[in-house]
Amino acid sequence: MYQIHLRLTPPRNGERACITLADEFDFNGAVAQLARATRWQRVGQGFESPQLHSSPVGAIPVGSNIFRNHFGYWLERAAAGEEILVTYREKPRVRLGPAT
Repeated sequence: MYQIHLRLTPPRNGERACITLADEFDFNGAVAQLARATRWQRVGQGFESPQLHSSPVGAIPVGSNIFRNHFGYWLERAAAGEEILVTYREKPRVRLGPAT
């Protein structure tokens, strides 16, 4: 999945099928700060966030679709000693690590 369209409010016609509301997701880090970016640009400051450049600490977060499509690759990384954290809609679901 390369893009997702989120609605801020429910549709007025009461439709519920195929509707993705933004309230169902948690936006952390740089994404949560985008609302402030326009104000910063108006006053002459650049928009920079440490989350954009920081390396992951601990387990490597991987979306469930990417994990499923490249299952063998992630198994090899886990067997090499890395911890993989499989997420679904940005929420942790499964932690995969090397066998002891």
